Amino acid sequence: MEFESSEFIIGAGGVISFLLSTIAYLLKFMVQDFRSMQKDFRDVQTKYQLLEGAIKAMSKELNALRLQLEKRT
Repeated sequence: MEFESSEFIIGAGGVISFLLSTIAYLLKFMVQDFRSMQKDFRDVQTKYQLLEGAIKAMSKELNALRLQLEKRT
């Protein structure tokens, strides 16, 4: 009886160890993906800011051209 319970404990410990190792392995990839996603987000944010600046500059230029056209008429 005592021998069977120790086998059960050893087996349960092995299963738990395997599950924890699998979780750690997958968590490692999740953290890598998260870091990659943060880098990609920063790149997108930088491009957005550049586009926003370009759009504001074009808007100012178009407003200036509109005012020139209004003065001519």
